Formats: sequence, structure tokens, C-alpha cells
Amino acid sequence: MEKVLIDGHTVWGHGTTDKQIADAILDSGIVVNPGYGLLEIATPLSSSDRSKNDNAQTILNSVNNWGHKNSKFVVMVEMPNGYRKEQLTESSVDERSGRERTRLPSRFIKGYVDVLNFSFIENPKFEVKAAPTAVPAPAGIRAGKLEQIVPLPTTAHDSADAAEDVW
Repeated sequence: MEKVLIDGHTVWGHGTTDKQIADAILDSGIVVNPGYGLLEIATPLSSSDRSKNDNAQTILNSVNNWGHKNSKFVVMVEMPNGYRKEQLTESSVDERSGRERTRLPSRFIKGYVDVLNFSFIENPKFEVKAAPTAVPAPAGIRAGKLEQIVPLPTTAHDSADAAEDVW
């Protein structure tokens, strides 16, 4: 797990029960319902207030005992601290269904842990210094007025407002 951790980054996990889905996420990112942000897609696994060794142990314990659906393929989302959740996802329209979807791009996906085979599958599309998605200022922000930036939590205990059905 040490190679999953980069200083100044937070690691999040998104579990799946299917290897093909985990492989597709490496290629295309995580695609979910409209409006979902990182807190609804994943759960924080590392914390800025723990040592690298403690974080590695916490991540290992989490992936080996994934609570949601007992997932055996845990996708590692890793990004620099300080992003806002709306900077991490992109909106798109599913070509087959015509429905709007939200996507966490693959450039934020470090890889996934295959718990069944005790291996870490790296994502060649992962970018250590991935650029955030450009988003317009929220409605109601007047020109010349600074937008309040609310960064994502960088500690596992800061995510109390996360969705109940955490992946």
C-alpha cells in the first residue's frame, strides 16, 4: 500500500464485486448518477493527520474487509488535497440511454486492489498532478466577488456528511 500513498494526496476507495467493472473504471473513470460528487462515490481511506505507515495499514485493513457488498476489487482514487468536489467530476450524456451521468475521470484513479489475488493493478491513465475540471462559479456569484472554496475533507473523520451508501 505504500506505493498508493503520495504526500499531499488523499486516497479514497470505491468497491466493486466485478473485475471487469474495475478494469473499465481504469479506462473510463467512475460513472454514476447525475450530481454525485466524490463523497457519494467513494469513502476516504487515508488521512492527512496519520503517518504514511498508519495510512498504509488503514487502507490494507479497509480493502481486505470492504463493508459495502463485500467488494473484492477496490478502486483507489488518489488526488491532491484541496480540490472542491465539483472540480473532480464531469457531466456527460450516456449515448445509449440518453441519460445525464456524472463521471470521476480516470486521471484521478490510481488503480485497484484485487483482494482475491493479493495484487494492485495500476492505472496507466492516472496523473499524479491531474488538473481539476474547470467549472463555472456557482449561480449567484457576482462578477468580481470571490467564490468561497470548500475543499474536500483530507481526514477520514471529516467525511461525516458523506452518503450513507458509501462505496
